[in-house]
Amino acid sequence: MAEKILPTEDYEVPAVLSEEIVVFPQTDVAISVREERSIAAIGQALKEHQLLAFIPSSNRSIEGMIGTLAHLVKGIPSKEGPQQILLRGLWRIRVKSLLTEKPYVKIRFERVNESENSHDGSSLVKKVYEQIDEFVKLIPGIPSEIINLVKSAENPGKLADLCALSPNFTNEERLDLFRTLDPEKRLEKVNELFEKQLDALKRIAEGKSISECETCIDLADKAFEADPIRRGEIVLSFLNHVMQEHTGELLALLAEKYGPIFMKKRALR
Repeated sequence: MAEKILPTEDYEVPAVLSEEIVVFPQTDVAISVREERSIAAIGQALKEHQLLAFIPSSNRSIEGMIGTLAHLVKGIPSKEGPQQILLRGLWRIRVKSLLTEKPYVKIRFERVNESENSHDGSSLVKKVYEQIDEFVKLIPGIPSEIINLVKSAENPGKLADLCALSPNFTNEERLDLFRTLDPEKRLEKVNELFEKQLDALKRIAEGKSISECETCIDLADKAFEADPIRRGEIVLSFLNHVMQEHTGELLALLAEKYGPIFMKKRALR
């Protein structure tokens, strides 16, 4: 697709620089951009070949950095507020040089080779699939569309990139996955992160839940019975207890109820 769009072998495109935006290849995302130069880069991309580079960095010394080439599917005009765009990640790229900084950033880049040739790739994919099945058992309510999309990945690299969109990963973890160029090493990191999350969820399942915890029940009763002036203090004590003693269950509840919404809003930032 991108090979047909790019006009020459000397690849030069407008770019968006932001540590908060990580675009993975072969993923469709909606993003909201506020910075003036980034909005100018989007406008230029729409005028040219609808190609835009995303470099997850605010540092201007970007030569050699890894980013993503994306196909700008649609730009939603906005006279006020952030510019919203719909795009599809294409490739990981490496910045060869910074060409201009104003009125928008423009870079020259090369495509990063992500060959997958290890004999362990299929067994690693199977391990992560099994972990996904465990998440489904421990966190009921995960949309089947998300599970089916992740399980449609045909190789370690794509599977790792789809898993990296999980709202349970921090921005630092997501950046580390993005910058890990070896597809199987990237999936190994996903496997390790998932294992830690599953261990935490299993510990919760073995212990008393929020609804069974005597302290939680006692504080909840007091909050319901207290007058409005004291109720806020008791609720705060309840929340502090839940955060300290039931962190994993709280995260699981948030993931179940708000995970898909958070993923969409993260993309729109």
